[in-house]
Amino acid sequence: MTPGGLKIKTTLPISGMSCAGCVAGVEKILTQIDGVDEAAVNLATQQATFSYDRDRVGISEIAQRLGQGGYPARLEETRITVSGMHCASCVANIEKNIKAIEGVVEVEANYAAGTGRIKHLGVENLSAKLSELFSGSGYEVTVAATQRPTLDTGGAEARQLIRPLVVSAIIAVLFLAHMLAMSLVGAYADHLIVGLVQSALASIVYLWCGARFHRGFLHSLKRRTADMNTLISLGTSAAYFYSVVVLVWPTLFYQSRAQSDLYFETVVMIITLILLGRYLEVRAKSRSSEAIRKLLEARPDEATVRRDGTEQVVKSADLQPEDIVVVRPGERIAADGEIIVGSGSVDE
Repeated sequence: MTPGGLKIKTTLPISGMSCAGCVAGVEKILTQIDGVDEAAVNLATQQATFSYDRDRVGISEIAQRLGQGGYPARLEETRITVSGMHCASCVANIEKNIKAIEGVVEVEANYAAGTGRIKHLGVENLSAKLSELFSGSGYEVTVAATQRPTLDTGGAEARQLIRPLVVSAIIAVLFLAHMLAMSLVGAYADHLIVGLVQSALASIVYLWCGARFHRGFLHSLKRRTADMNTLISLGTSAAYFYSVVVLVWPTLFYQSRAQSDLYFETVVMIITLILLGRYLEVRAKSRSSEAIRKLLEARPDEATVRRDGTEQVVKSADLQPEDIVVVRPGERIAADGEIIVGSGSVDE
């Protein structure tokens, strides 16, 4: 116990991290929140583990602070079945009570279908909490047997990357074609016209395709830290705005009557290559997560446990440490454990 109350240790899945600087940024945000300590962030799993005093700060507030810092927590979605609803007032009552559970962000109940969905920040033992919450209320709210996978496989982030990557790649090819034409066949065009066309194309890449890096840089400024987004944004901004100034005021940087160079192609190439690397990283992470998801799907929805000398069927998600699980021939094993009685062969 602490003066503020009981410290709770939890793990949150977080998006937006791409380097060690991001890890330091997330840890700084967490440790600056009153009531949070012992923060540890894992870049590979995209998760943050920390302890917090629920009497001083709520998990929803912690998630909000992370989102404001540019690292939003990924919400899990749990589907539920609801019985006992008779009107719209019942729906509102159920949604209000579920939202009171620590870590629940959004609740949506469907009166006609008798179903619903809960978006939450990884609430543990949600099924048991729902059963306790609505015990004796006339409503029966249970976690649906079939759930959509909650593990983020990186598909959403990959879809966000693909459009800016394609656009920047096309523009990068145009810049490469122009440079090859200039070097191989000596093609010549008016410097001003070329500069205007390059600035228009580079502006698309800098302002739209590279927007995620500039947003990350602004978030890091608020935190007074630096990460990979800082490096990318500063580097491309320097090249972009220098080229704009040279294009608008060419005599400013004249040296011995030599024509000042434009670096719009540098902006395009840097952002394109970084987007490509980020996309490949997300795809690799997606394949790893997909393998883990398939392992999770192999787990049965229910398990038979022996408690107080009797056997009872419980949901696999409600298994507790030290539970004795009974596994009969042909059944799947619901959790890792140690064989205490019996023998057999298992297809791993």
